[in-house]
Amino acid sequence: GITAENVAAEHQISREEMDAFALESQARAKAAIERVCIERPGERGCGLYLARAFEKTGSLSPVDEAQKQSCDEGNFTACMLFGQTLSVDRGRDETPVQKAARLEAAKAPLAKACDEGNRAIACFALSENYESQKGKVGSRQKRLEYLGKACRNHYGRACFELGKEH
Repeated sequence: GITAENVAAEHQISREEMDAFALESQARAKAAIERVCIERPGERGCGLYLARAFEKTGSLSPVDEAQKQSCDEGNFTACMLFGQTLSVDRGRDETPVQKAARLEAAKAPLAKACDEGNRAIACFALSENYESQKGKVGSRQKRLEYLGKACRNHYGRACFELGKEH
């Protein structure tokens, strides 16, 4: 854009050099984010990074694996983020069977974050997971159970949704 051209002119570098620098800068930023999210999987911002990476690839990255391991070790924030990553809708790129398996896999880390870690957002995400399984035996009861837990942990949207259910 025009800003890049102005900066290039001001500092006497070519547009090609600016573009090359930008690409290198983006690659370094990505590597730094991955390094932080692998070393400290519950770190703020890692969940969004993981969800976007999972959307693009449809498979677990080293960061996802690190979050899963951290969840297994009792990091409830990592459990919540890992469960939310698995919950991200894949759209038309997945079959109903794949979607059901993915949502089923998301339940365990979300339940751990909700039940053991009292993470209201994880409780709400789990209630949404059960909402997507309407018609499955016991899904409405589980949805209400996790909405209640999220509401008791002061998650306003859960309280609103719970009120609509009754």
